[in-house]
Amino acid sequence: MNSRLVVTVLAVAVFAVGCGDTGARADPPDVMDEWLPPVGVDLDSDRLYRENRDLFNYDTGAPLDIEQAGTERSGDVNAIDLTYASPKGGRVPATLFVPDGDGPLAGLVLMHGLPSNRTEMSEYAMAFALLDAVVITIDAPFARPENKGREPLTYTDQDRDEQIQLIVDLRRAIDVLVSRPEVDPDRMAYVGVSYGGAMGGLLAGVEDRLRTYVLQVGDGGLVTHSTASEDRSEYFYTGLSASGREAWLEAMWPIEPIHYVGHAAPAALLFQNGTVDDLVPPADALRYQEAGSQPKAILWYEAGHGVSPTAADDTVAWLQDHGALGQLRASAPARWIDRGLLVWSALTVGSLLYLLLVLRRDRTTPWGSMLVWVLAVLFFGPLGLVAYLYLFRRPRQAGGPGADIPTSGRAVGSTMWSAAGNLVAVFVIALSNSFEPALVLLLPLATGFLAYQLSRLPKGQDHPWTTHTQPLTVQILSTNLTLVGAYVLLPFALDRFERWYPFGEPLRAVWAVLVLGSVAAVLTGYPIHRWMVGRGLVRWGPDTGDSEQEGRSLSRSRALGLILATLAVLVAVVQGATTLAD
Repeated sequence: MNSRLVVTVLAVAVFAVGCGDTGARADPPDVMDEWLPPVGVDLDSDRLYRENRDLFNYDTGAPLDIEQAGTERSGDVNAIDLTYASPKGGRVPATLFVPDGDGPLAGLVLMHGLPSNRTEMSEYAMAFALLDAVVITIDAPFARPENKGREPLTYTDQDRDEQIQLIVDLRRAIDVLVSRPEVDPDRMAYVGVSYGGAMGGLLAGVEDRLRTYVLQVGDGGLVTHSTASEDRSEYFYTGLSASGREAWLEAMWPIEPIHYVGHAAPAALLFQNGTVDDLVPPADALRYQEAGSQPKAILWYEAGHGVSPTAADDTVAWLQDHGALGQLRASAPARWIDRGLLVWSALTVGSLLYLLLVLRRDRTTPWGSMLVWVLAVLFFGPLGLVAYLYLFRRPRQAGGPGADIPTSGRAVGSTMWSAAGNLVAVFVIALSNSFEPALVLLLPLATGFLAYQLSRLPKGQDHPWTTHTQPLTVQILSTNLTLVGAYVLLPFALDRFERWYPFGEPLRAVWAVLVLGSVAAVLTGYPIHRWMVGRGLVRWGPDTGDSEQEGRSLSRSRALGLILATLAVLVAVVQGATTLAD
């Protein structure tokens, strides 16, 4: 039994790992750069930098004029909405994420992409705040209330004015961080994504207070993005007249980030790009990376334009190495969950060890049934052990009709066995974070049916404890309603755990979700098992001649109707839970 159990557990683990993280590290792509600079532009980046860097100066002594709009607390972090005065006119909408504590804390500027706004970065910012950093996010000029409904790019001189204003406003965001007593001015950094990754290269050339810049999926700037033949951006300027294109290039080329990113030293640069990015093709990224000054590091991932989990982990490690982040601070919900999981895990381990000790001395129970009980204890912890002792062990020791189990007890045992099989698949789905409809509906059915078959092994041995008169119908009905409980929690709980456990902790999150989902699965699966045991579709327990356990079949039409009804309930619950989580 032990060898078979080890092989089964290893098989599940290998399958789970195979369904796991995407976006792993990759080698630099071997591509040819076919981009040609627009005709007539100045190719001397150093001269362009020297002649235009003063465009981004401002009066550093001017008051910030911070106006706070509201505060929302999440765990140990306060998210403060505010505005501050822009030296270029108007006010800058910003959100400051401040973790509890007197400091000293790191300071981090986090910049969004295009088209987007600061709210898209909120979860990312919250995660950084839990690493002992005060984080500020701002809206780019095109995303501010006065420009609502307008396209991010106008292909006029306004694009130049707004790009200059953005860099000045980002420098003022650094002033906001420095003004806070808990922020250590020697431990500050910048993280920009997409458009933010490009603008970070420009900021790095004119700002010397930050220790490091993380430039994620960025390219050399808007001119590169709009003129490169390999790009597939919707922001092409091909609709402009010849004179319009010439005027736009004349305005934008001198402030293209690729001319400035080579002057970031002594700040360190981290470039992160995807090998299959269709918005920032590898050739554009390579050109931008090559222009960056030393010290720098370049990381590629098997990913598109999104930031993969591996890239996020690398970002954290890089910032920690450069003193711009601390160690992960568990949120208040996470601390309570950790305590509960510690107690539950200890009870589960103790229950499992006791069960294995009892099973080792058992010379009559088939190994298949032993494995199902092991799964039940793994998923239901001490509840699974109590069920085993009451529903299985005690009647076998007592023997005879007097040891018969009531129908309600039989239904509990039947539900636990079936749910344990289904939850193997739910574990894999949660760990892989893949919620394809076919996967979430069919894989639990397959593992549940496998658990039923295992419980009856070895074949040929008299084992009257579990019999289904219509195995496939029983498994479909059971799986559908069991999954209602598991899936009503899964999307919502995983979303919350991503907030409470940023940058990793997937196994802990999955384990906690499964603890809750397992109990919910038994609660929603019990009524159908109670009905099936009472009707005789499921016989679970010792064979005492109870007439209630006589097997009776369902007609095809009734079986099909029940299957469709329970499936409809499952689909509705999954869609509702997913919508709620979103």
